[in-house]
This record gives sequence, structure tokens and C-alpha cells, in this order.
Amino acid sequence: MRNPFLIGISLVSCLFFTTQIFAQKPKMNLYEKNWESLQKLEDIGQTKTALDSLQKFLPKIQADVSNPAQQALLIKAAFYFNKYQAALEEDGLVKAIYRFEQQTDQATGVAKSLMLSILAEMYDQYLMNNLYKYQDRTAVDNSFKQEDIRTWDVRRISERVFALHQQALQNEASKSINLLDYEPILSYASNAQPMQPTLYDFIATRAIDFFASEKNYLTQPAYKFYVEQPEALADLNTFLGYKFSAKDSLSGSFQALRIYQQLLDFHKNDADQTALIMADLRRLNYSRGKSVLSNKDELYIAQLQNMESRYGNSPAAAEISYQIAVYYFGLGNSYITGNKTELNRWDKKKALEIAEKAIAKSPKSMGASNCLALINSIKAKELSVQIEEVSPIQKPILASIDYQNVGKVYFKVIPAPESVIKRMESKYDDDLIKYLNALTPKDRWETELIDEKDYQNHRLEVKIPAQASGNYILMVSGNKNFDKIDNGLFYNIFTVSDINLVSRSSNGGYENDFYVTNRITGKPLQGAKLEYYTQNYNAIIRLYEYKKIGNATTDKNGFANGLTLEKDNYRNYRVKVTYNNDELYTEDNFYSYKSYNNSSILRRQTYFFLDRAIYRPGQTIYFKGILVEYDKENRNPKILANTSTTVTFFDANYQKVADVVVKTNEYGSYQGTFVAPASGLTGQMSLVDALSNSNQIFRVEEYKRPQFAVSFLPIDKSYGINEKVSVKGE
Repeated sequence: MRNPFLIGISLVSCLFFTTQIFAQKPKMNLYEKNWESLQKLEDIGQTKTALDSLQKFLPKIQADVSNPAQQALLIKAAFYFNKYQAALEEDGLVKAIYRFEQQTDQATGVAKSLMLSILAEMYDQYLMNNLYKYQDRTAVDNSFKQEDIRTWDVRRISERVFALHQQALQNEASKSINLLDYEPILSYASNAQPMQPTLYDFIATRAIDFFASEKNYLTQPAYKFYVEQPEALADLNTFLGYKFSAKDSLSGSFQALRIYQQLLDFHKNDADQTALIMADLRRLNYSRGKSVLSNKDELYIAQLQNMESRYGNSPAAAEISYQIAVYYFGLGNSYITGNKTELNRWDKKKALEIAEKAIAKSPKSMGASNCLALINSIKAKELSVQIEEVSPIQKPILASIDYQNVGKVYFKVIPAPESVIKRMESKYDDDLIKYLNALTPKDRWETELIDEKDYQNHRLEVKIPAQASGNYILMVSGNKNFDKIDNGLFYNIFTVSDINLVSRSSNGGYENDFYVTNRITGKPLQGAKLEYYTQNYNAIIRLYEYKKIGNATTDKNGFANGLTLEKDNYRNYRVKVTYNNDELYTEDNFYSYKSYNNSSILRRQTYFFLDRAIYRPGQTIYFKGILVEYDKENRNPKILANTSTTVTFFDANYQKVADVVVKTNEYGSYQGTFVAPASGLTGQMSLVDALSNSNQIFRVEEYKRPQFAVSFLPIDKSYGINEKVSVKGE
């Protein structure tokens, strides 16, 4: 078999030395079946076979010199080659970076610019994957030469990524290369090409995306750059003419704005203004998001409206209108229902009108497609209902409706015995709605709602007819068919009962006790029957089944003990309460745990106190502990006087360093000392009390003491009350 590394070198040796531009380009051969075959092998984990297959059809690409897509295919082959090798080798990504860097160094022309951009992404991906190794690593002076990336620090890797993105933008020839020439290695929508017509656009956008992200793990500049200049949100010419400056050029925001200037300057005289408009919109959105100016929103919308006026005849103008509509849609979302000032109430309607006008003007543009999606969002019907979980028998029930874009709402109340609720548990989505609509309702009615076409959310309180004891389903819909097609739909289960069930924890929180009262009068109900049910899934019938596991009866105070476990360690259960002809059976779950607590097994706790939170290696650690004991209910702590225990010192690897036997005094406290390790691994260490198993965390780190001291000169005179005192120091 041929050496794969040599194949990688030969691949690059033929790359990018044939940059001729064909007067009449022949049809591209993208070798789609070959790439699909590789992808299938990769998907099933046959990486080695995929690598062998790549090596077999690579010579065909190398020989296909008349293929306009050859450059892109060779880059794609290099990328796949390194990806497969990385998966097959130890430290594969590191070796892939080294290989791709060597291939990039040998490449020439515009292809090298693209490879530099890809290489920057590889470094960035490596740092993200291995951040846990680097985030606490001390930075090393750049004058110290380090060839192995695994010995670098966050700053050095991020600076390398910065430099690669900048290098990728240096080749002016990329501005004349049609991005479609690199179709084999790109993935974008068919109508997106005018937005990034050249290879330079693609590389610049990738660089902006990196710098704009300002990833939190990257080393922050000593002097942070803030977007506080109004020029960042100014018109195109003002933005291009402004010179941004930063004390630290590694600021991501600073670099992003500079590249935006370069990109917009490149396109400012284009006959087709699409790329210019799209880049300028991205610039405005980015600047608005990063700006610290108090009036940034006003500057932003003013420039959008200025652009709409300036580029009104361009096919891309619909995208400007879309951004304006999104701005007003956001303002509309900030409206608070019932606000007396009605601030922003009608902004959604304004957004709708702007979007509809844009569609009418340029119906086939991408901006029109975006506007259509926004219109659908503005006009979407929303409906929800809040109702008490339990309401009294034969009393009108109050419900609150939240609705948007709904003119009439339809209601129905359906009786829901246990058999219906069980069937509902096995049905979802459309099947559940179909099942509920097949049930016979007890009540059915409709209500007109006030829809002022402001496209805002509104709230209305409605009366649900009084019902007898039992469980019910309330269905609410925006149409009489109660379907989900272009329609708000809501359902909820509620209970009607005069029984009120109150629970409290007992046995240290391991069990529950219950009180049963009349829901209206609050009087205790004596003789109410409580039944406890647990839920189990029956895989044969694919339904949950409920099994009775206990019962109780309330006393004259309406009190009953909850479920007490004898065999199981844990149970969750539901409670059914019956009293005369009334029944309460909600979906509330209660929990019981088997308690192992008894009077001879009590919880103990040590409260540690240290003289500081961080120590240097070799320093003395002074500690104090107070030992207390809690009763069976985990309450009433008491000190443990004259009690012996062992305190153990563990290092950063949780290895024992030393231990000491201590004894509490009459106040339950003890004290002692340890010496922090003078060598070895630093970091988080701990003290552990063997009797209570309590621990105290602290750190041992190498840190420098301040090399200065502040002292005050002696006061050489006396001062009276309310007299100003001047103190000098050095």
C-alpha cells in the first residue's frame, strides 16, 4: 500500500498551480457519486476503507485539468484526507493540523487564502475541544520557541487563529474569483450566491464570524475595545471614512469592524448592489448588538430607513424592509397588555404593513421570503386558558383566556372518568385531538372576543357552566371543528369537588400526612376514605395501570396518615378521596421513602473554620471545627462535647497527606494545624472529619506576595470633634 502521508504531499504538489481562467468553461465534474460513496463509508464507521477509496479516485481528479472544479475538488480531497487520517491516528487532530499547515505552505494563489481560513478554523476547533487542558495554563513569552501545539497556551493558539484569518484576507486576487468555482466544498442556499459573489466575500465573512464571536475562553485584551462610536451605526460613507482605533489590536470587535470596512469598500461601486446591501445590513446588526450607546436603536433604525430610501430599486431592498419590519416586530413584542400608555401596541401592525409592501414590490426575492415568514409569525393564532385545578360543585367556574389573533372562541366541557384519562395517556398530538373530539361533550358554547387587529396578546375572563362532582376536560379552540389547522387549540383537565386535600411531610420528610376539609367552609371531614394508588406501565397493552397499595380513614379532625412503606425503599402514589357522593382524584403525586433513621443513628455535622481560603506551598494551615448532632427529625442540633475524632488532610489528587486525632472541648469545638505540601501538584485540597464525614475545601497555590507596603506617617498634632483630619502615607 502507498504511504498515505506521501499521497497527501503529492496531492498538494499538484494543487493550485493551474489557476488559468477558461474563456468558455467546460461543464463541471463534481464526482458526486464518489463523494456519496465516501460519506456512506464514513457514516457506518469504515474510516480506513473510506481513506483507501479516496486514494483510488484521487488520481482522476488530479488528471482532470480541464475541469473548472478541479481546485475545489483537490482542496476537498485534502480536507477529507486529513479528516480520515485524524480519525485513525493518535492525537489525530494535532497531526492533521500539522499536515494541513504543510499543505497550505506549499499551496499558491487564491486557493492558499481559502486553506489559511480553513487552517484557522482547525486551530480554533482544537482549542475548543481541549480547552480544559489550556484554560489554567500559564502563558509563556512568545520569544520562547515552541513547535508542539500541545505545549502552547490559550493566548498563543488564539493569536495564531487571529493571524491566519488576517493572512487569508491579504490576497487581492480572491476578489476576482467567483465563489461558484468552489461549489464542491460549499454549502449554501441556491439564491444566496449574490450575497457572497466572490471567494473574498466568503473568507472575509468567516473571519468576521470568528472575531465577532469574542469567545469567552480567549484571552481578553488589556484595554477592552467598546463599540461606543456613533460612526459604527452611521451611513456607509461615514462608516468607511472613520478610523477605528484600539490600544490592543487583538480585540475581536475592533477586528470585526475593520474587516467590515474592507469588505464594504470592496463592494461600494458594484453595479449589482446585493452584496453591498447584505454586508452593510450585517454590519449594522453587529454594531447594534455590540454598541454601548444609549441611542443605538434610534441610530440603527434611522440607517435602515436611509438604506431603504437609497436602494429602493434594488432587488435586495426587500431584505432592508425585512430588517425594518423585524425591528418594529421586536418593539411590538415589548408591549405589556393593559398598559395605559399603549406604548408599542401597534408596532406589530406596522411591521406587518412593511413586510406586505416589500413582498408586493419584490415577490421573488429572498427578502420577500423572509417577510412572508415574519407575516406568518405576526398573524399566528395563539390561545391558552387558565382554570382552577379543582372547583366547588354546582358553582360557576372562572377561567382566564389569553388569546392572539382570534375573533371567536369555541368551548366544550367533556366528562372525563378514569377510563377516559387512561386512554389519553397513550395518545399524543393529532391522535389525542382526534380522540377528544370523538367524545360527547356535556356543554358546548361560543364567545365573541375583541380583536382590534393589533396582533397583540389579550386576556379575557369567562364563566364555565357549573358542574357536578367529577373530572372534566375543557377544550377551547379558534374554530368550531376543534382542529389544529391554522387555529389556536387548547385543552386541560379540571376537577369539580367540595373536598379539599392538604398534605404535610412527616417522619423527617420521608412520608406524608393528610388533612381532608370542606372546600367551601374549611371544616374537617370525618370518615372520608383515602385510597393510595401507584402507577405501573403495562408493556403488553401499552398503557399505565393503577394498583391500590393502601388506604386510610380520616378522624374527627379530618386527619389521616399517608402511605408507610414496609418492603419498598421508595414509592410515588396518587390519592383518591371519597366522602358521601363526592370524589376527589387529582393528578398530584406524593412520595414516601423508607426511613432508616432511629434513635441510635443520628446525623452529625462538623462546621470547619480556616484562617484563610488559599495557602502557599509549605504554609501552616490553622483549622477549627465545631461538632454538632441532629435528632431523628433532622432538627434540634446539639454540640458534642468531649468527643474524639480524626481529621484527615487530602491533597489535590485526594491522596492522604496527614491526619490528626482531636477532641472537642466543653463547647463542642476542636482545633489543629497541618502544613501544606511544599512540592507536588497544587490546587483544590480538603480536610475531612471522620466522625461526621464533613469536609472543608481550600486551595494551595503558588502566588506572589505584593512587593510593596503601604504605611501611614505618624500624626503629629491633635484634632477636635468634627475637625477634618489629614493623614499622609508612603
